[in-house]
Amino acid sequence: MRNAKEIITELKESFGLKTDLELARFLDVSPTTISTWKSRNSIDYKMIIPLCQKHQIDLNALFLGEKMELPPKETPFESLLQLLTVEIEKRLSLKLDDIKATNELIYDLLEKEDVKRKIDAAKSKMSSKTNGTTKSQ
Repeated sequence: MRNAKEIITELKESFGLKTDLELARFLDVSPTTISTWKSRNSIDYKMIIPLCQKHQIDLNALFLGEKMELPPKETPFESLLQLLTVEIEKRLSLKLDDIKATNELIYDLLEKEDVKRKIDAAKSKMSSKTNGTTKSQ
């Protein structure tokens, strides 16, 4: 178990603070409180533990000096981002499927229209040949 001075040093490092005064302001305590903790080798654990949990600071590293390798936790933002990404991909996939189906339908219609045009052209040719033959006879 670490002593109060080591814990205070680790707290400052964890919160990116340099001085005891900055830590005191961060914890909303007086600077003499930090000094008292050091001199008495005692810390207000009821204040520190919830704060560390809130900021996801490893309590084993803070109090024992042993860092536990934990899998990274997703922040609410990362979880939301992942959910949104899945939803967008799903909707894009649906839209893409709709686009593909529409394209296939259009292609089929164009193909049918092309066939119809060719039939009409052939009929027209036959009709003009037939009309031309009857006229010249």
